Amino acid sequence: KQLSSIDIFLNDAEKKVKRWNATTIFPNLRVLRQAILNLMGKANHLTLLEGESISFKKEISNEMVRKNVQLTGRLQLYQVRLAYMFGDLDLAAQILQETHG
Repeated sequence: KQLSSIDIFLNDAEKKVKRWNATTIFPNLRVLRQAILNLMGKANHLTLLEGESISFKKEISNEMVRKNVQLTGRLQLYQVRLAYMFGDLDLAAQILQETHG
């Protein structure tokens, strides 16, 4: 129940961000919202940061090209957390390995 209220809050925040054209905040909201959707069981694969709000593979690729270290790190962090929380330790280790070379 608490996660669903956070989802409602983030949906409202996303609408405001779009209305106010605060585009620098928008990607961070989407990453957090997708992680929450996963935790609520509203994703096809709970261990993957993929679904209604974002696609991890697409977002990480775009942000690495842009050299956006802050958002790249946030994507990796949430992906590792989800993988760990849902028991996919191999995926968590793979992301960490990619992160640290």
